Amino acid sequence: YKTPGWSGHIYASPNGGVPRTVPGNGWVRAATITEAGKTLQLPLDRLQGKPYRYYLVWITGLPEGETSVALREVVLSKTVTDD
Repeated sequence: YKTPGWSGHIYASPNGGVPRTVPGNGWVRAATITEAGKTLQLPLDRLQGKPYRYYLVWITGLPEGETSVALREVVLSKTVTDD
């Protein structure tokens, strides 16, 4: 992340139209970010393996002394485990 120290949530929504209200009906909170560092990896355990199409980074707190947050890259990847 280009601006460390922010907080927020990751939301997910399934196929279909994008829900119009955030957070709200149709969005599931997938993860909570309490204080982002320069890099951050979050397990999306709350999704319980269900497929989702849309993902949203919802910033709820700015770093001290900042008026905005810059994200360089957001990557979503599936972790493969051996069963």
